[in-house]
Amino acid sequence: MLALPTDAPAPGYRGVVSIQLWVAAGAACERKREHGCAHLLEHMVFKPVVSANGDRRDLAAVIEQLGGDVNAFTSHDETVFHATVPADAFVETLDVMVGSLIDREFDADELAREQEVVVEEIRQYADDPSARSVQTMMADLYEDHPYARPVLGEESEVCALTGGILRGWARRQHRGERVVLVVAGPVPFEQVEASARRLLGDLPAGRRARARPGPVPLTQPRVRVVREDVQEAYLRLGWLGGDALALEGVALDVAAIALGQGESSRLATGARRRDRLVSDAYASYLGGLASGTFMISAQADADVVEAATAALLAEIDALARAPLEAEEFARAQAVLRSSLVYRRETVQGQAHALAYFAAASGRLGAEAEYFEILAGLTPDQVRDVCARYLGRERGAITILVPRDKVDARAARAMCRRILRSCQVDAGSGRPAARLARLARLDQQPTCDELGTWCVTHRSGLRIVARPDPSLSIVAGWLVWPGGLRLESGRNAGISSLTGALLNRGNASRDGDTLAREIEGLAAVLDGFSGHNSIGLQTESLAEHFPAVLTRALECALDPTFAPEEIDEARRIVIADLDADADDPGHLAYRQMLAALYGAHPHGRDLRGTHTSLARFDHAKVARNWARNYPIGRAVLSLAGKFDLDAVLAQIDRQLEPAETEPSGPMPTWPGAGAKWPRRPIEQVIEREREQGQCVIGFPGLPLGDPDGAALDVLCAVLGGQAGRLFESLREREGLVYQVGASSSEHIDAGHVVFHAAASQDKLDAARAAIEVQIARIMAEPVAAAELDRAKRWLVGQFESGLQRRSRVASRMVFGEAYGLGVNYYLRYPERVQRVNREQLQVLAKRLLDPRRQVTVLVRSP
Repeated sequence: MLALPTDAPAPGYRGVVSIQLWVAAGAACERKREHGCAHLLEHMVFKPVVSANGDRRDLAAVIEQLGGDVNAFTSHDETVFHATVPADAFVETLDVMVGSLIDREFDADELAREQEVVVEEIRQYADDPSARSVQTMMADLYEDHPYARPVLGEESEVCALTGGILRGWARRQHRGERVVLVVAGPVPFEQVEASARRLLGDLPAGRRARARPGPVPLTQPRVRVVREDVQEAYLRLGWLGGDALALEGVALDVAAIALGQGESSRLATGARRRDRLVSDAYASYLGGLASGTFMISAQADADVVEAATAALLAEIDALARAPLEAEEFARAQAVLRSSLVYRRETVQGQAHALAYFAAASGRLGAEAEYFEILAGLTPDQVRDVCARYLGRERGAITILVPRDKVDARAARAMCRRILRSCQVDAGSGRPAARLARLARLDQQPTCDELGTWCVTHRSGLRIVARPDPSLSIVAGWLVWPGGLRLESGRNAGISSLTGALLNRGNASRDGDTLAREIEGLAAVLDGFSGHNSIGLQTESLAEHFPAVLTRALECALDPTFAPEEIDEARRIVIADLDADADDPGHLAYRQMLAALYGAHPHGRDLRGTHTSLARFDHAKVARNWARNYPIGRAVLSLAGKFDLDAVLAQIDRQLEPAETEPSGPMPTWPGAGAKWPRRPIEQVIEREREQGQCVIGFPGLPLGDPDGAALDVLCAVLGGQAGRLFESLREREGLVYQVGASSSEHIDAGHVVFHAAASQDKLDAARAAIEVQIARIMAEPVAAAELDRAKRWLVGQFESGLQRRSRVASRMVFGEAYGLGVNYYLRYPERVQRVNREQLQVLAKRLLDPRRQVTVLVRSP
């Protein structure tokens, strides 16, 4: 039992507690007849269980009723069940979690239905080229080791599992030291201990499982080039690593960050931006109990896939040949060290870290040891570890290439050439910013009754802030109303492209220099654009915030929009648009929106089209920014540990001399409002896939609509793990693995969407079942218990989300920018609690009108 009591919550809040049950047994512990057992048991824990007093309790339903959320995951090494709930629900939550996991029976019919659900999940992964390529690479890298097997198991293995096999697995694993309870939150230790002893004190004795033998390192490289129905090439390169908590694992963590995490990493600056060989590239190191895995994941056009592979291998060679530069080494260390602070922001983060290090090592203190190793690490040691583990001859490479662009003979020849390159030493050769003069604040900052500070700068920039000194983190959002809703069809995608460029250079620094500086501080400075807004987001340790704010304001005032950066950003967007053809769920959703919204901008892809993107150059992007997004139209929100007076003084020094009047109102979209369909629309997309997709859409509500909270409740009744759709389509009928209901609200309009993924032979039944639930919620009021569960869940999710400074800052800034009020978000629980059954039924009848229903199906020809 590991408990981390936190400070008492602020007056008026219940506080949030994270409860996690870690079972030190995952897919790697399974015997031959048990393959898929750990993951199937994870699913079965969410099935109703009969308690000792005869009550039938459903894990997800109970916890959502308490205002929390619960989920689980299975890896090769462990199975983890985790819940985040209001602190006053701790006892009941732990009781239902333990009761759903320990010493439970499995109803044969429910087991059969859940096996079908897991089969749907397996097929979903089979349709995902990214997941397929990783699994193929892992199978080659680990060969006969259990890590080579998919955690989910194969279809035939899952279908062969029985209740007896599951019970045998549970009896063998749910013992003594193999079960770890972790609690983080404002709950007294004595209460945690008493509850743990009552519920888990009678577990059979059992030691931690013996350390598994490690995999046998490859002596020859493994290369596969596979022709598949994909639009771009998927590259996965993997190597075995060392002990995650020893010097080798720490060094590989550092190497992965320097190589392929962040805009200043080697893969981002080299293979992606300089050489333009890949549209995306990322490096990671995942430490397992038996071995770590160092992996590079990348996507590339088919005609440059071989050159891209060579470039990735050359970067691996470079890691083993020379020490990291001082700057990139310091950046990687800073990123890892900062995780100590960032994860303290939420109880979930604290609980997970506590459990992970204890599970990986079997002892307390492992986290401190990891960071001691990190502090003493040197660039030479990183080089030596990379030379020992990351040789070309020890790697496994899987490449999926488009079948319609690469024929079989070319694929075989490519495979042979790449293989030969891994068998030999194929190393690679490898205007100043203006400082503004002082401007005055237009008014003095004021603090309202809810603790939010507001002030308007003379330029028109509005600043809203909630100081919180409890943790040394500051989050900031600088937002302009605009985005997609200001675009004409001819300029479709210019906002999204601009958002991607905002952090790629200003008058004082180019994009790469800026990225190195920000990532060296373990901070975030990202541009973004959406349906209704555009802007910059920051997050940093408090000590670095003044520097990060300076750079954010420079990007807002003097973005360079360099031609080469525009070309690179456009290339990446076009590659992403092409890759969407590999995601049938996304295709169905996009087609539904186009049919629902018609000519309105919300029916278009945020990223634009190939044709519109080709029109954008430096002059057009810069002119659009200058015309629509002067600083006087922006809102800056801050949350965290900062000195407001110092921040205001810094802004005052940095902004240009301001006009005496703000910059005028934000222009609106030149077209009319959305014209909804007047009759049902149904469309079919043909794709050869294991799973079909069903997307059903209806007109929704605009932002700020008085019924907005009621729509959230409506979607919570229908969606979620305890909602009607999940209960009907997955739990009772076993038709789907994934089903949900959600809504999106924008300034001009919104929509409600239902989505399900099902096997081709179940697609029609899944659609029919969704339509039954839509008709039912219009025909009869929801039950009082359903309404109460949905409300509790929404309020609980709201309170849990407010742990993050970035969430608080974003809620403030969008409320202010959209005219809803800076504290609009704080009154969300009140709006939810006012929703009643009659209001829900009236709203359902108004929105879910079958005459305006748009249905898009993706099915095999």
